[in-house]
Amino acid sequence: MKLAPMDINPKNLYPDLCSWKKLRDYEDCRVGFGPQIPTKIILKRRCSMSIWQQYNLGERILDILDVRYSHDPDHHFGRPFLTPYQIAINFKEQYQSDFDAIGMPIGGIGTGQHTSFSQYIARELSRRINDRSISNIEGGFLSDNNIVDLVFNDSGEELRSSSINNFDLSIFRRTD
Repeated sequence: MKLAPMDINPKNLYPDLCSWKKLRDYEDCRVGFGPQIPTKIILKRRCSMSIWQQYNLGERILDILDVRYSHDPDHHFGRPFLTPYQIAINFKEQYQSDFDAIGMPIGGIGTGQHTSFSQYIARELSRRINDRSISNIEGGFLSDNNIVDLVFNDSGEELRSSSINNFDLSIFRRTD
């Protein structure tokens, strides 16, 4: 007697994947083990490049953070810090077609989305600094104490930070 393959929901088999969003990054590869044994679902990680890899964001952000201008280039404070908004705006200016392909807004109040390119940059830089896969960028925070508004210039349009009243804003600079 031959059994038909079972329709097993991988979400129930692999609860450690936590969410369907994570699960969609895996391929469903059904493997049969003979006529008496039901089909088993094996999940294989898809070989897809992340946005970070595909658009070479690590190198490009390093170039953006290579800010040497200041009121005094030899000042003992060193290079200035940039916010994720400034990094995202610079990326958009320098790599417009890649920015468009990524498909995320820069961010800020009024974008109508909860995910933005500036949030992605901040999260990825923080994660990579923490796991030491990036060693030539340092991060910090700009306190939200007594700041009412932070406004950035995105090609002549005002872009207001959506996080400054809720969180300290992350800032980054190149250290080498």
